[in-house]
This record gives sequence, C-alpha cells and structure tokens, in this order.
Amino acid sequence: TIIIIISVLTVAPSLSTSTFVWTEFHNETGTDNVAYVCSIGLLMCCYSSSGYEGAAHMAEETVNASSSAPKAIVLTTVATALTGLVYIVGLLYACQENIDQALNGGTDNAAVNIFAIAFQQNKAGVLAMSVMLIINLFCAGFSSLTVTSRIGFAIARDNGIPLSTYFKKVNPKTHAPDRMIFLVFFLDVLLCLLPLISETAFTAITSLATIGYHISYAIPIFLRLTSARKTFKQNEFNLGILSIPMGWIAVVW
Repeated sequence: TIIIIISVLTVAPSLSTSTFVWTEFHNETGTDNVAYVCSIGLLMCCYSSSGYEGAAHMAEETVNASSSAPKAIVLTTVATALTGLVYIVGLLYACQENIDQALNGGTDNAAVNIFAIAFQQNKAGVLAMSVMLIINLFCAGFSSLTVTSRIGFAIARDNGIPLSTYFKKVNPKTHAPDRMIFLVFFLDVLLCLLPLISETAFTAITSLATIGYHISYAIPIFLRLTSARKTFKQNEFNLGILSIPMGWIAVVW
C-alpha cells in the first residue's frame, strides 16, 4: 500500500488541491439525500473492516489468547483505519481532480483508472501498480480463508453442518482443519467466479454480507450490555468503566 501511494504521488504530473480532497462532495447516485448517500458510501469502509475479529477465531491456536486475541483485534482496527485513510487520500491527490475519468476510465476499477491518470497512460507503470494491488487482495483473501475455515470447523465440531464428521477432522501433521480449509477455498473460488456471470449478483452478495457481518458483531455486544450485564465476566484486557458506553456506541453504529 505504501509503495503504491508513494509511486502514484511521485509520478503524477500534478496533484489535486487540498480543497478538492478534503472539502468537495461528489454525488452521482441520482438521489439528493446527502445523509443517505454518505451511508451508502460507508458500506465500502465497513466492507474493508469486515473480519477484524479474525484473531478471535484463531484464539485456540494462539499463545496467551485471552490477551493477545483482543489486542490483535484493536491493533487490526487501528491499522486498517490508518492504512485505508492514507490509501484513499493518496489516490484522491493523485487523480488530479479528475473524478469522471477515475469512475468511467478504461477499466471498471477506479483505483486502476487513477493509476492510469497518474502514470499518464504508461502501461508498464499501471500494470505494476495493478499487480501490487492484486497481491494485496490475494493476501486479504487468504486471511478471510483462514478465518472462515476456523468458523466452519467450529460449526462442524458441534455437528452443525452436513458431513460434520468428515469436515471436523484435524490433520495430525499440520494441526489444521485441512478438509474445512479446502471446502471454504472451493466455495470462495465459486464466489470469485460469479462476476463472470452476473456482476450485479456479486455486488449484492458482498453488500449483504457487509451488513450481515456488522449485525453479527452487534448481537453479542448487545447481549453483553443487556441480559449478561451483571453475569458477564470481564477478561484482564477490558475497557474498564468505558465498557458500557463504548458498547452502546458500537451497537448503535
């Protein structure tokens, strides 16, 4: 991410003004409700933050999980926010205030179109940045695969899916749920191929998954604040007196 941003900012013949980056608002949705448009825009931010609880699913394979897992969740959230902010701001400065070309350029990906703007259509530079972006996404995909396979394994271990007896087996050599990993990998491949048939269906699935993710995050927080408020046992890693107000802020969000 850092290499991409430094590269596009360095090669761009000119940069956008700070007024454009920080104060201008572009609405091309067809509706004039600014609050609604901002809420829709936040879906992408939420999508990039989905899965920051991954450390919790890996807790059984982690040393000192009671403190290392929650610390990992907090640090991941901070790292994601900072990296995302730097990435988006860098792209906005590199686009040279050409939003229309970024959205409607030679590809369906706005980031790749901004690479083309910054590199002045130099195909080698655009390709290099695009490959780095793909590698980044590939690593993110592996992170998702790791987390999802552990969730699937936990459900299979409790006989919650068909063929649970088969999928809950742990490989004695790798000490990992290999069968569940390959099942999730196969399903992920099918999902990634879906845009070849219907991009609309793929977009709808990812949007619904983002909303569903955050509803699933809210449920245990809400129950901890209500029915389990007096019985919940705090871990050594906690927010102290801020636990309750921060919990309600999280639920409302």
